[in-house]
Amino acid sequence: MGFGRDETTMPPVAASGRRLRTEPNNAEHVLRTCELGSLERTTEAARSPSPRNWASLRSMNPVALVFATIAGLLHVAIFTMESVLILRPAVWRRFLLTSQAEAQAVHPWALNQGFYNLFLAAGALGGVVASIAGADAAATAIVAFSCGCMVAAGAVLIGTDRRMLRAAIVQGGPPLVALIALAAG
Repeated sequence: MGFGRDETTMPPVAASGRRLRTEPNNAEHVLRTCELGSLERTTEAARSPSPRNWASLRSMNPVALVFATIAGLLHVAIFTMESVLILRPAVWRRFLLTSQAEAQAVHPWALNQGFYNLFLAAGALGGVVASIAGADAAATAIVAFSCGCMVAAGAVLIGTDRRMLRAAIVQGGPPLVALIALAAG
């Protein structure tokens, strides 16, 4: 054993006495093997109908997903009250109206406002679905925008009439939690 190369590390020699160039070929072989192995794994995964790995859905903060879903569902309920059920006494009283005549008078505005809430709900719920589908950047943007609008609407509700504080907290609380969770990552 000396300071030079021993026979095990010397490149092979052809019958002509020239050294064989195995390094590039060996590297190319290894590269091709890795690429083929990767390709085989990819095509095998594409062919197998295995269920999606739900643990990999951590692209958006799970707390943000849950609270964006809650916010979306609450806004669907608000849409239903404002656009569909506003003429029922139990519902119009929730909006601080005092008579059926007032409910009739505000019905066109309530219908319009209800659809605004439905569109915000569609954004929040669509963002959650997009996150589950793997469209991370788009999902985060959609959820952030929808939840931000919901929080802003809740702030306007408080600023408009302090008696609506409870409704504003219900309307703005879940999307605020979703936004905080998005910011936390």
